Amino acid sequence: MPARVRSHSPRHCYIPAAIRIVFLFSVLSAEQVWKRSFRSFVLSPGRHSCCVSRRAAANLGADLEQQSFLDSPMGIIREQFIDLHACHFREGRRVRLPPLETDVVPVKPHQVKRDIEQMEYLLSNQVLSADLAELVAESVIPDYQCVLEHVTKLYDEREGPYFTLRYDKKFDSYFRLYLRALHLNPGGTVPEAINQLDFAAIQDEYFQKEHRALVVDNFFTPEALEAVRHLLLESTFWQDAKRGYVGTYLHTAFASPLTAQIDQELRSKFSRVLEGLELQNAWAFMFDGSLGGVDTHADDSQVQINFFLTPSEANLWSDDPSNPGGGLIVYGIGPSENWDFREYNCEKEKPWVDELLASTGHWNVTIPYVQNRAILFDSTYLHRTDDFKFKKG
Repeated sequence: MPARVRSHSPRHCYIPAAIRIVFLFSVLSAEQVWKRSFRSFVLSPGRHSCCVSRRAAANLGADLEQQSFLDSPMGIIREQFIDLHACHFREGRRVRLPPLETDVVPVKPHQVKRDIEQMEYLLSNQVLSADLAELVAESVIPDYQCVLEHVTKLYDEREGPYFTLRYDKKFDSYFRLYLRALHLNPGGTVPEAINQLDFAAIQDEYFQKEHRALVVDNFFTPEALEAVRHLLLESTFWQDAKRGYVGTYLHTAFASPLTAQIDQELRSKFSRVLEGLELQNAWAFMFDGSLGGVDTHADDSQVQINFFLTPSEANLWSDDPSNPGGGLIVYGIGPSENWDFREYNCEKEKPWVDELLASTGHWNVTIPYVQNRAILFDSTYLHRTDDFKFKKG
């Protein structure tokens, strides 16, 4: 058994290669959206606990505005996640991790590495309580490092999308925290989330665009940009591991008062663009930086709004335009009408999509990654993450 040592880094700045959040609007009714979101939450595998301080949970109901959020569909989703999956720490009692619920877990090395870096960030920035910080430093991070070392030696991506890990005492914390959140930022609201821009002119320009792809820079207020980044960097709710990136969704606690505020302000600012549309889903992706991004796909929604959050100076394109932009590529064609949704929205190789794009000469609109940039587009068009080169965080 390796010695338990304080293994966290002294660095105070955790900057993933790229973070982006997405709001998806479609013609679904509010009731259909609610049922879809709730169903995806209820059917998530197993009964998992997340560790969230009582102070953070209490902040959600601190005033009438917050209480209004708790009574909303988005608030109910978040509270369900906290109530059913939380292991609340009580003052005066020893901090303990949740009990074991499984002896086999799927592991992706890039996710474990990212989890370790985020926990080091939480320690360095003193986000956690003293007792929890001690547990993370003395037990959790060393166990995660053992997992990473073990899996890195044995994992071969050609054998499958993940490595199947069986329980061992040296991996104990990893198994106890599998699909659980160690900490949740409360995601409180700000006085104003979106900057005062000429949204009448912006909407006019959007409707004039042939392919409905529009860029709006300096989108969030400084307070909102900082608050969103704190929500994402301080919440360990990144449970969905893809190839090269991780994600969190409304039903895994991305639903927050701040997320709801952004949704409401988007509806107000883009009243004509979003007329008759409902929020279908919202999520955030955090990219590794060395394993690529989201492959070419399309979504079943009329309007998608992407927001880029990582500082622009982290993108090597900002210093040398010969590097890839790291943002978004929107192609000038959508899936064939006879295709099933799973044929154009999945992680597997899609040669039929490549053939379709080749028929148009791969015509596209390429939008570089710039912090605080918003991109509105019709996501029934095929699109993907551009290649990127970011500085090491």
